[in-house]
Amino acid sequence: MTLTIPALGSAVYVLYLEPGPSKTLVDLAEKETLGWLNNDTGKDIYIQHHKTVDSFPNSHGSANGTSIPISSIVKICVVDKRESE
Repeated sequence: MTLTIPALGSAVYVLYLEPGPSKTLVDLAEKETLGWLNNDTGKDIYIQHHKTVDSFPNSHGSANGTSIPISSIVKICVVDKRESE
């Protein structure tokens, strides 16, 4: 299966497999995350979960996130913005 990785900066939903404590195929955990696609190395993608903006008071422009091996991704898709109702 070939995955199409969205453009950097896209808001994405990712469903992926992560080895459990024993690191065996039998012990895989299915995980999901939402965030912004921050980097794509061809081997791993980096998802940014929270970010601050330098223009806010007491903000240092920091962020946190996770690295996901592309080979462990089951599904990745762009999250569309909802129109305000």
